[in-house]
Amino acid sequence: MGQTILIIGSGGREHALAQSFSESSSVDSIICSPGNAGTASV
Repeated sequence: MGQTILIIGSGGREHALAQSFSESSSVDSIICSPGNAGTASV
C-alpha cells in the first residue's frame, strides 16, 4: 500500500512537487488544495 500525499498551495513549486510525487512508485494518491491548472493535469 502506497502513500497519500497532500500538497497545499497553488503555485509552480507545488506543481513541481506534485509532478515529482506522481513519478514515485511509492505514492498511490496526490491531493492538491486548492490546486491550479498545472496540478489538475497531474
